[in-house]
Amino acid sequence: MKKIIIALALIAPCLFAMAQEPPRLIIRADDMGYSHSGNIALIESVQKGITQSIEVIVPSPWFPEAVKMLKDNPGVDAGIHLALTSEWDNIKWRPLTDCNTLKDSNGFFFPMVYANKYYPGQAILENNWSLADVEKEFRAQIEMALKHIPRLSHISGHMGCTSMTAEVTTLTNRLAEEYGLLSENHLIPAVMGFGNSKTLAESINHFIDWLSKLENGKSYIFLDHPGIDNEELQAVHHIGYENVAWDRQRVTDVFTSEKVKAFIKEKKIRLISYKDVSRTASSNNGNFKKDPSYFVQSEKQIETEEIGPHKGGGSTTAYRFFQDIEGSKLQLTKRILQPGAAIGYHHQAKEEIYYILSGTGEMNMNGKKFPVKAGDAVITMPGNYHGLVQTGKAALVLIINYEKR
Repeated sequence: MKKIIIALALIAPCLFAMAQEPPRLIIRADDMGYSHSGNIALIESVQKGITQSIEVIVPSPWFPEAVKMLKDNPGVDAGIHLALTSEWDNIKWRPLTDCNTLKDSNGFFFPMVYANKYYPGQAILENNWSLADVEKEFRAQIEMALKHIPRLSHISGHMGCTSMTAEVTTLTNRLAEEYGLLSENHLIPAVMGFGNSKTLAESINHFIDWLSKLENGKSYIFLDHPGIDNEELQAVHHIGYENVAWDRQRVTDVFTSEKVKAFIKEKKIRLISYKDVSRTASSNNGNFKKDPSYFVQSEKQIETEEIGPHKGGGSTTAYRFFQDIEGSKLQLTKRILQPGAAIGYHHQAKEEIYYILSGTGEMNMNGKKFPVKAGDAVITMPGNYHGLVQTGKAALVLIINYEKR
C-alpha cells in the first residue's frame, strides 16, 4: 500500500501539470495558389490573424506568386497541398507529369475525387486511374515544392486525395517518410467550417463557441480557405458551391477578427504550427498523433454527395468511415439513397453486409428480387451479383460493412 501511495504521489503532479497545460491549436489555411485573391488573403490571415500554417497547391496557376510571398514571409509554416483535382469551372490546372489516367478529355485534372451528382463520370475514382500515375505526380509536386519552398514541413491532400483509398494513404505516408515531411494522415482529423452560420457575426460566435470547448492538455486542428470577395473570386465556383467569394471572405474575416484573437488570448490557447509537431511521438508536442489502437470519425468530416454507385444513378450521400486507416481490412459505409436512387447491379468479389436503418428498398440477388425495410440485414457472399433500389417516398438509409478492396 505504501508503494502505491508513493507512486501516486509522484504521478499526481505530472497529471496535474498536463491538465493545466492549455489547449494546443493549429489554424491552417488551405489552397494557396488557386487565385491571386486567395494568396493575398492567406498571407493576411497570418500577418493580421491567427493562421499558423499555409497549404500550397503546386500545379495551381498562382503558384509562382505564392512562392514569392512565402519568401517574403520566411516565418510562415508551409505544407504542400498535394492535388489531383481541378474543381473550379472557370479556371483549370493540369498535372505536372504525363499521368494520363489522372486527366480528363481536355488534359486537365478531373474536377472531383469522389463521384459527384453534378459532375457525373468526372471523378478520379470513377475512372481507370493508376497508382503508378498518382505516385509519379505526387513525387513531381513534392520535388517542385521543395525546390522553391525548401522549408516545407508537411504534406496534406487537396479534397482528400491523399487518402482517397487505402493504397493511396500508404503511398502518401511512404513519400512523406522518404522526403522527410510530416503526413497529415498520421495526425488527428481537422475540424472545418462554421456550421449553419448565415452571417459573419454568427460565424465568429460559432467559432468562439467551438474554441470555448477546447480542453486543457489536448490538441486540435482547424482548417479553412481564406479569400477576398472581389471580382476575381466571384468568378471562381463550381456547381454546388457558388458562393465561394462570400464564403472565403468570411474565413478571412473570422481568422483576423479582433474578437476571436482576444478570446484565444483570454483562454490562453497555444497556437502552434505543423513544424512544431515532431515526426516522432513526444509529450512536448501534445497529442496530435493518432492513437493506433483506435480511431474516431464524424460523418460530418467525410460526407460526399454522389451518384448511385455501380451505375445505379440517382442522388445519394455517402459516409465512408475508416477508408484511410492503414492496417485495417474493414470499412464501414453509411449511404443515403434519395427517392429514385440505386446501387447498381454488380458482381461482388468479397463479402458485404447490408443493414437497413430506415426506409424501404428492393434487393436484387442473382436476379431474385425481394423487399427490404428498416431492421433487415442482408449478407452477400463472394462471387454473386446484387443491387439495391430505393422504393417508397422516404430516403433509404443503410450501413454497408465490407472488406477493403
